[in-house]
Amino acid sequence: MLDIVKLKSVLNYNPDTGIFTYLVKRGPMMPGQQAGRVTKDGYRVIQFDGREWMEHILAWAYVHGELPPPPFEIDHRDLVKSNNRISNLRLATAAQQQANTRARSHSKSGLKGVWWSKSRKKWISNIRLNGKSIYLGQYNTAEEASLAYSNASKSLYGEFARDR
Repeated sequence: MLDIVKLKSVLNYNPDTGIFTYLVKRGPMMPGQQAGRVTKDGYRVIQFDGREWMEHILAWAYVHGELPPPPFEIDHRDLVKSNNRISNLRLATAAQQQANTRARSHSKSGLKGVWWSKSRKKWISNIRLNGKSIYLGQYNTAEEASLAYSNASKSLYGEFARDR
């Protein structure tokens, strides 16, 4: 469990920059120095109280006084994993997190939820909801299929919808 009082006695968090700095000397780190490191996945992490914490989780707890309540996670609005400004962080369910992602890098269409069917010679659009694929239709153009995905995504996921 995270001790927020202890966290605030060791680290300062600037909600405008999203940066944590040390308040006290910690090993080789001096007061005022930026805490943490960037992982190979692009997230910032800080070693605190015997374990490694993701900075966006610490930022949320620092400002709100508690960890995100289950089933919520912390989502980066702009998809930049190291941007831990409090204005860029929001509570999200796993499904909302999945909606707020970019199209897969291996996507041949380059569009989220759109793929080419060789057998039908049409563009197919589908979206995932609660772990299940929902068929949205077949279209003559990738743009039409993408529009179907975009409309469904906005309807299902609201502010978390991302169609590119």
